[in-house]
Amino acid sequence: MKPKPNPKDHWRDLCANLSEDDGVPLDDLKKQEAKPKADRGGDRSTRRLCANAMRTIHISLLADCHDSDLQSLEVQTVEPYPDAKRLLVTLVPTQRRDDLQPLQYKVQAVAHLLRHAVARSMSRKRTPQLCFVVVPRKEAHDEA
Repeated sequence: MKPKPNPKDHWRDLCANLSEDDGVPLDDLKKQEAKPKADRGGDRSTRRLCANAMRTIHISLLADCHDSDLQSLEVQTVEPYPDAKRLLVTLVPTQRRDDLQPLQYKVQAVAHLLRHAVARSMSRKRTPQLCFVVVPRKEAHDEA
């Protein structure tokens, strides 16, 4: 079954650039200018990739890593860094710690295991690189 043709496509064929005089609502023109056609789907798939990686890393830290320090880490955020080829994973210890450097070394030691777990959980041709950073936990009185 063929999809219905979009009535706006007919107007696009008739003129090179749409304007208010073409009978197209101004709101539609602003949306068209704000989002180029090539970028419309990439943002959603990147968000899904980050959410999937976040869930997988969290489970893998608890199940696959047999170190209590690594199991005490929570995944705070996973963001594209700078794009979906590389992801920045921000980890936070569950308890307040003064020295985060040993935790950072331990995470780097198991980074290949975490990337392998992310690769198993997704269906992509290439698994993104993972960059890990351990940040201190913010307490309730620190935020005020």
